[in-house]
Amino acid sequence: MNWRYGPSTSRIFPSQEGILAFPRPPRGNQPIGESRLSHGELTSLLLFTGPATTKRLRRLEAGGWIQRTANPADGRGVLLQPTPDGARRFGALLPGYLALEASLIDHLAARDREDLTVLLRRLLSRWEAARR
Repeated sequence: MNWRYGPSTSRIFPSQEGILAFPRPPRGNQPIGESRLSHGELTSLLLFTGPATTKRLRRLEAGGWIQRTANPADGRGVLLQPTPDGARRFGALLPGYLALEASLIDHLAARDREDLTVLLRRLLSRWEAARR
């Protein structure tokens, strides 16, 4: 089974792969279904543009993966979170996604992995600073 497509009940397409980072909470270790982010937070987390995030979210919402809820801290805003079925489906796909991520660097020596980590952090820090 190709993890990106999975059985029809867990289907996610290659253009939506990045969204798998969404249920992995950036703040703490809450379960997948309890991860709630604003559109802006998710856009920043995924390094997408606003319109690219919107397009993916619309598809995921139509497919029953995510839902929008009122933001208690901002009456005008909404928070995005997986639906109960979406959390189950995200959870089913996540091990394959994490295995794919690990396979991209598993051939590197430990020192090379450390160097790569330092370089990627430096790039990300510079990118984040430029966005402010």
